[in-house]
Amino acid sequence: MRFIHDGVLFSEGAIRERARRYGFSDPLPVELFLWCCEVAAQLQSELDGLVLKGGAAVQLHLSVEMQRGSVDVDFVGALRQDDIAEAMLRVHERLEKLEFKPYKPKHPKMGIPLVTYFVSAPALVPSRTGGKRELKVEFLLEDFGLPVETVTRVETFAAVIEKIKCYSVTSLIGDKLLTLAENTIGVREPADVPKQIYDVALLSEQHKMAGEQLAEVVGVIERLTQAEAGYRNLELTPEDALVDVAKTMEKYSVLDTAGADREIKRNITNFQQFYIGESQRRPWYEWCVWALRIRFLTRLILSTFEGQSTINDAASDYALAIKLSRQLKGFSGEKAKELKRNLLELACRETPFLKELKGKPVHRVFWHVVNRENLSVIQSMV
Repeated sequence: MRFIHDGVLFSEGAIRERARRYGFSDPLPVELFLWCCEVAAQLQSELDGLVLKGGAAVQLHLSVEMQRGSVDVDFVGALRQDDIAEAMLRVHERLEKLEFKPYKPKHPKMGIPLVTYFVSAPALVPSRTGGKRELKVEFLLEDFGLPVETVTRVETFAAVIEKIKCYSVTSLIGDKLLTLAENTIGVREPADVPKQIYDVALLSEQHKMAGEQLAEVVGVIERLTQAEAGYRNLELTPEDALVDVAKTMEKYSVLDTAGADREIKRNITNFQQFYIGESQRRPWYEWCVWALRIRFLTRLILSTFEGQSTINDAASDYALAIKLSRQLKGFSGEKAKELKRNLLELACRETPFLKELKGKPVHRVFWHVVNRENLSVIQSMV
């Protein structure tokens, strides 16, 4: 077979070694992501207009220790179905053990120009069930004109990626934020939500967003909300979608309290056990921090749509909140207790599970309390 990536990596020994190196107890996520990257690169070598999006694209923008596994390859591009089918035939000629089969759902998503294939690949690491590895490859036959970039020689936990064209960080943040609008245009399966939270939280923390970058995120949200609402025959504004995202995050912000949803916790546990290395697995209060930080970012973006804040001011507020959170992590003992008391005095008396927050880490309390109005007050405390 003629691989684009280093052929040595497509072996049981290499996969097990990388699984050990990056803290995966099961080598399967490494193997599946390796195939995802190879299939993406092979198809892009045949189709110029193909852009990688989704979870696989996110990992190409994260440091290797933060990356998670993925079993889906999601593309976007204004292509014809016949062109895709022909490209798959040519890839099959080079990699004869890859089998591409079109998938036609019983209940297709009406109005969405989506083409789905299942890709069967040989199992490189033997398993009890045997058989082959299966990936899902989806093509959204649209070009939204969103920012893209071509990444080269990117280190991932599965391979060094030679060259892949994918959504930019700003496109991915805007796109992934909207997947969290669960009541309107977001993902429908609750089990899929944890990986969306993970992606948005890490992208928006690792990559700084000045006004220029946040303006791109806002533009992405505008364009994708219009498209997704059109597919579903919804009358929906970006503001409506962002309010939905913020409400979704409310449910995930109490996972370390008596108000935690058991199904949500089960979905997160399953996600952490399979998709990420041991060093990246987080306690419940950190998942609350991620949800609250996404809620804060969402509300800042919403304020720009509503004319309450400029994009530059929103970007500055988010950067300041990230800075303060990092500073608060450094406090302990009496100083941490004092800061926590002061933060809780800023909380609304109707805040759910307010009493339980007294026993939480100070940066966890910060994200539960912070908003645009009290950010400067908190800055003076720290």
